[in-house]
Amino acid sequence: GQRVTFVHGNAPLETVGALMSVADVSLSLVGTLEPVSWSVQQAVACGSAVIVTDQASYALEEARGLSVHRLLPGGAAELCAAIAHLLDDAERRTAMAQANERYVTLHHDRETELTRLLRIVAGAATADRLLAAGTVRG
Repeated sequence: GQRVTFVHGNAPLETVGALMSVADVSLSLVGTLEPVSWSVQQAVACGSAVIVTDQASYALEEARGLSVHRLLPGGAAELCAAIAHLLDDAERRTAMAQANERYVTLHHDRETELTRLLRIVAGAATADRLLAAGTVRG
């Protein structure tokens, strides 16, 4: 048999990576108004397949490469079926982990984010110079 461990509440930060790295499946069943949660970002960064409550923010991130199983709000039977499906499908979990590694590298890598932010700042500085010189009008 397979073991299922439920971790809820706040795990000490130094143990989060270890917990999520050994998880085949992680759940994040939060309210539908929350953006992509920190726990989901941690789980995908650690290679876990993640089941989330279906909401628009995940659909948007999936278009950018995030791979999660979106679950429509329902009952325990739907949740159990989703968990069992992912536990039984090692190939899908591997594909999700690989897609999420690319997603995290592209969208959450500090160097990539810093470069992106510096380009934004440089663009704003250029726009300020153009406005000051009267080249363009605000």
